[in-house]
Amino acid sequence: MIAGPTKLIDDLNRKLGAIVVNGEGIFESCDVISKLPDVQFVINGNTFVLKGSDYVLKVTSEGVTECLSGFIGFDIGYPLFILGDVFIATYTTEFDYGNLRLGWAKSVQ
Repeated sequence: MIAGPTKLIDDLNRKLGAIVVNGEGIFESCDVISKLPDVQFVINGNTFVLKGSDYVLKVTSEGVTECLSGFIGFDIGYPLFILGDVFIATYTTEFDYGNLRLGWAKSVQ
């Protein structure tokens, strides 16, 4: 998931057409995935793009498939985003501890 301030994430999920229930965005149908807009993150001047197929999670339980938004609200008292599996499945992360740097590149899928 990509977690962020609840108000921002709830607004994003609604703009994407999801129904927000307890901080989670649920799409009425999985048919919307190909019609969803790209979501962009700009980090230190670099733009990272996620397609609908990158940020929608298909979950099947007892033969029923639901499509959930990969964006979830998370509040800890100050604005914070956690770029979880929805992001790192699309962009590989390199931790350069020696130079105190963090880098991303498009994953090969």
